[in-house]
Amino acid sequence: VYLKEDGNYFNYSVGPDVHGDDYLYGDFEVRTPARIVVTDLEVPGLVNGDDLFTTNVTVENVGGLSGNDTVEVNLVNPLNEGIIYDTNATNVTLNAGENTTVQLQLMAPLEEGRYAVIAQTLDTEEPVPDDDERWAFIGVRNIYATDLHLSSDDDVKMTSYRGTTSTLAVHHGDNLTCEVVLENFGANETTETLTIGVYQIYGYGCYESECYESEWIPVLTKNREITLASGNNTTEVFEFVVPYDVPNGLYILRAWTHDKGVQTPNDIADWWSQLGPYETSGQFRIGYGEVEITDIKAKPGIVDAMGFVNIRITVKNIGDAAITDNFFSEQYYPLIVNISSNITTTCHAKEIGTLYPGQNRTISFIFFNTEEYGRYDVNATVDASSYGLAGFEYIWSGWNEILETSASGDDIIYGWIYPGENGELDSVPAGDDYIDWDWWEDEYYINPGVNNILETSASGDDIVRGVILPGENGVIDSVPGGDDELEMEIVPASVDTRSTDSTDFYVASFDVDVSSTTVITGNATNLTVNVSSVFDGTPIDGAEVTLRGAGMDMTNTTNSSGIAVFNDINATGSGIIKVVAEKGDERGITKITAITMTEFDPADTNKDRVVSMIELMNAIGKWKAGTYSMGDLMTSIARWKAGSY
Repeated sequence: VYLKEDGNYFNYSVGPDVHGDDYLYGDFEVRTPARIVVTDLEVPGLVNGDDLFTTNVTVENVGGLSGNDTVEVNLVNPLNEGIIYDTNATNVTLNAGENTTVQLQLMAPLEEGRYAVIAQTLDTEEPVPDDDERWAFIGVRNIYATDLHLSSDDDVKMTSYRGTTSTLAVHHGDNLTCEVVLENFGANETTETLTIGVYQIYGYGCYESECYESEWIPVLTKNREITLASGNNTTEVFEFVVPYDVPNGLYILRAWTHDKGVQTPNDIADWWSQLGPYETSGQFRIGYGEVEITDIKAKPGIVDAMGFVNIRITVKNIGDAAITDNFFSEQYYPLIVNISSNITTTCHAKEIGTLYPGQNRTISFIFFNTEEYGRYDVNATVDASSYGLAGFEYIWSGWNEILETSASGDDIIYGWIYPGENGELDSVPAGDDYIDWDWWEDEYYINPGVNNILETSASGDDIVRGVILPGENGVIDSVPGGDDELEMEIVPASVDTRSTDSTDFYVASFDVDVSSTTVITGNATNLTVNVSSVFDGTPIDGAEVTLRGAGMDMTNTTNSSGIAVFNDINATGSGIIKVVAEKGDERGITKITAITMTEFDPADTNKDRVVSMIELMNAIGKWKAGTYSMGDLMTSIARWKAGSY
């Protein structure tokens, strides 16, 4: 007999014997025994004390044969399932693959609190019990808190980098308002105590999408008696002043109801994870960084077509907490710059980086897309409350978590280098990068150093993990390789307040020519300015021309020939005199250098910077008399020949 397994089926055949008799063929089916398990459990979230409530238990026969079993539900203490308050059971019979839902009633305890319902099958026909328990929780309560809302005077919200959580942020001394919604779900009017407890979360963090809390430190509590008729609801308002003697950090405010009497946060600190349906909570942060734009400049203010404009923005942290410097940190402050002309709009964003309270930093954006003539408006914003209005592109490493793109232009790599398949680090650190030990991965890697920019090129079979971010020009120049992808990151709100400032610059559409590019300080002279179109040389009539710098501030208007004449201009100090022509949103610029001359030729007796023939003849007479040196005479002759010096 030969048995061949084919799933749950076994085929057999009996071959001919030695006498040549015909063989027989047949098959039979082998199925697993009946196995009935609990697949779902539903209970009401809240019940009245000493009342019956219904549980819905769904069971399924996952075995291969029909069978029966006992379904049991127990009402227990959630911290000690050995304490059973009520139990109920029923028998079910199911064919293979069949499921059904049974209803079993339990009696709620009279005492208010949080209880657990456990549903299971008793596996009466199986040698080994199934681990098919299902848990659900109920609350025995009349009045309970259904909602909680926190607000403050400024109502500032702090949002994580990915925009997944929003937290109220306050400073010490701020007013904090807590509104708690309560409702009586019981059958009678009752009086209970509402308690507000505030806890500091110490050691809060997240790793691989899982968050953990290490400790809750009770800070303060408030109690208030609440009387509500059956079915009624109310909103209770609590006012707090954020204490000055508590540290910055994340805090939880919990609201719960209980039998009349005073409770403190310590009374429930050990069973925080056992939140019942009659409780509600909210979180807030004490201390946060606030970025304010204190200055913005675009230099040069007038630039030729396709020229570069450096936009310099100074920001200051006016808050009471540091701003983090990590691309993936919780409080991330991008500086968003929008540049627009009459037909062009661009958006750039840069991370401000670590900024401590009171610290300033100047951040530069290089803008070179100036092919359109006219005025460009520059609007800078430190904020991300406007989802979808601003963002920046970056390249991420794709699902293989290996960055296969080479950084181009001024793009930077925010990442790390790890050994490849050979298990050895082949790359040599560059810049401030250095070799470090990764205790988690149990291997050496290259750390990007203090500047957080990976300056090392991967060698051998080493791999890069990280992202590519835009550099000074604010845009991605690199082309994604491998399974890397170009993404647009919508800039999320760090703090839901906005600091903005603006300036402008112009792409010159006027040519400005001057009769002299150099003037002498203290020496009055005339200046002619010609203004024409850069497109066809047409003279510009009615353009306002200003001379500013080196102690001068003069204005004139061009005539129909595009000419403005300035008489007796007299620079009082050395430096640059800007000559700006403007009409509407069109501009043009040139410059004049003002020079201070402290030395005059000995022969130049009237100090007009010209050695005349008479002054030269006088100098020759002095030389013959022995009172004028040969060197000075040769210099005077050269200046006489030049006409001026």
